[in-house]
Amino acid sequence: MKTSLTLILGVLVVSLGCGEEPAPAPGEDGGECRIALIPCDEGLECRGGACLPAITEEQTPDITLLFDVGGGQAVADGDATLLVTLLANLASDGAPYEGEMLLHIDPPGAGELKPAVVSFDQGVAFTEYVTCERGRDRVCPPKVRLTAALLDTPLSPFAASERITLTDDEPDANDEP
Repeated sequence: MKTSLTLILGVLVVSLGCGEEPAPAPGEDGGECRIALIPCDEGLECRGGACLPAITEEQTPDITLLFDVGGGQAVADGDATLLVTLLANLASDGAPYEGEMLLHIDPPGAGELKPAVVSFDQGVAFTEYVTCERGRDRVCPPKVRLTAALLDTPLSPFAASERITLTDDEPDANDEP
């Protein structure tokens, strides 16, 4: 009886350990980036804190994306918004892009995008950029930009907007843009 119980416990312990793969080591494919001059093993690059296969030309989307950031300047008060129009075409034949993209703010945390996932209809999509607030938000630099990535490669942006200038106060009506 004691032998049977020991055998059952042994089988349970062994079966619980089976099927679980150890987490990749830092620097390996899928592992965290090392804090070093070479953060990842050969053929990998550090993206979003993880070592991932380097992006090749074949993986770059065949999409031409233009950002129209209304005005290109806003007050960093946490309330100012800029309407952003995105125009996307397939680079191969110029046809309008139909699908979704994930937008990011660079640097992260310097405001908010509403929505961050945009849907293109006949090559056009819209979002609003809400500025960060100086003095309140930890990240609120003088300039930001927006980046775009496809949903299946969210940590690999392929396009970026012009820099958006964040000011401390409203520009004068007499100021030239």
